[in-house]
Amino acid sequence: MSVVGVILTGGLSRRFGSPKALAMYESHMFYEIVAQRLAPFVDKVIISTSKQLLPRWEKAKNLTNIKIVTDEDRFAGEGPLAGIYSAMVAEEADQYLVLPCDTPFIGVEILEQLICSNSSADVIAFQCQNRKHPLVGFYRRSNLEQIALFLESGNRRVMDYLTIVETSWIMAKPEYEGMFQNINQPQDLQVTNQ
Repeated sequence: MSVVGVILTGGLSRRFGSPKALAMYESHMFYEIVAQRLAPFVDKVIISTSKQLLPRWEKAKNLTNIKIVTDEDRFAGEGPLAGIYSAMVAEEADQYLVLPCDTPFIGVEILEQLICSNSSADVIAFQCQNRKHPLVGFYRRSNLEQIALFLESGNRRVMDYLTIVETSWIMAKPEYEGMFQNINQPQDLQVTNQ
């Protein structure tokens, strides 16, 4: 089974103030941290971004063996599902291991759970305590046309999409909750590390 790692980086990062994927944490950019976490589990890593952010990526370093993909024109700016769809169009694989760029605390333990899952569902994602994390998961290639049809309907909400495909939720241990934290503002990094 071929597996492609997809780092979602297409958001405008309004609250953060600059593209989050290129923000620094412990001397590494967010995307570098996420790419390092994905590397042992995938055949290739893709950064899925918007055309608007492409000039920033052209200046980024350490992109060896990482492919940059922009949103397909028909779904440009339509959120994470558009990013996943665009990665699937750009690189054929059986499965796509998806992570948002703003989860630098994601641990190897989480990715190992996904890899070891025996589920044959279209999407395998995490729930930790009462919160679901749909963008930390496996998306099978079987989602390609379903995502396109869903986006064409005018809906872009990931949780709505997961109600129309077979989705398996893995229960993460409560102590892993901090690994799923999205960094939305620079001070979120300081709060997490106190």
